[in-house]
Amino acid sequence: MTQLTRMLAAFALVQPAFAIAAEEPRFAFQEPQSIVTRQIVDLHSIILGICIAIAVVVFAFMFYAIVRHRKAAGHQARPFHGSTSVEILWTLIPLLIVVGMAYPATRTVIEMKDTTNPDLTLTEKDIHDLAWYFSRQQGLVTRY
Repeated sequence: MTQLTRMLAAFALVQPAFAIAAEEPRFAFQEPQSIVTRQIVDLHSIILGICIAIAVVVFAFMFYAIVRHRKAAGHQARPFHGSTSVEILWTLIPLLIVVGMAYPATRTVIEMKDTTNPDLTLTEKDIHDLAWYFSRQQGLVTRY
């Protein structure tokens, strides 16, 4: 690696530290303003955490297998027959993960579709001059 490439890589790695030191880190969504958006942000965080955990486990196992069973270590490749129980297991584990992620996602989508208690109401007085004025519960008025 050249000196310039090393310096650029080091600079790229410390950029998040500079952002955190400057002020509050803003790597995520905006601050949620309603119950449903809070659920969406929480759901995003949970699903992202599950995906990261799966990636870490898979890559750790893969690198372990590569290092442990490399040809330079003296291992010889042997033919083997598949195990039905292992194949069922590696089919059931992803199925359970997907079902486990689908349950909170479905609950959040159903909550989004429920309009019995809206956070935002629109009346005729809010729409004039081709502009929409949204009135929230906190009394804020935003023009779009």
